[in-house]
Amino acid sequence: CYGSLPTGYFVINSLQMTIENCSNAINSCLQCINGSYCTNCNSFSSNPLLLQNGTTQACVARCTEGYYISGSSSNKSCLPCPVSNCSVCPGGICSQCIKNQSLNIMNNSTCFSSLPDGYFYTDQNQTYVQACNKTLSSCKQCLNRSECQSCTSGLLTTLNGSTICALNCQPGF
Repeated sequence: CYGSLPTGYFVINSLQMTIENCSNAINSCLQCINGSYCTNCNSFSSNPLLLQNGTTQACVARCTEGYYISGSSSNKSCLPCPVSNCSVCPGGICSQCIKNQSLNIMNNSTCFSSLPDGYFYTDQNQTYVQACNKTLSSCKQCLNRSECQSCTSGLLTTLNGSTICALNCQPGF
């Protein structure tokens, strides 16, 4: 009979006072709350990382897509990427969006479902975007940082060699 529950065990049946070792229920688990929620993994095992996905926690060999390694050498965890729709985020900073047809754009560690207004593609694969120049304030889509392609309001016009948005036609047009 125990005065308190030994470390590494959880209660199966409180009426019969039946306990079970965490590592028997969850591979490589040292401490757990119940048979499906591990709180600490054996750092010397083949599954040293604690995968934290909200409803269950388990010990794994490596983090899955959408998770990154965090914590000290003896207590490492796989935490979800802080950016939604991010597949790779070392140190919690998104470096790659989930690869599918509707999520492939990244700007400042943010994944978008479509090209946002005021941005343009910076690569041929249409994976990365950059903001249009701030001087193109009413530019909806731009070809590059200084050349506007369509306007949110106003007229598309050329001024000093740059295509910009204007409220009125420029003199001579």
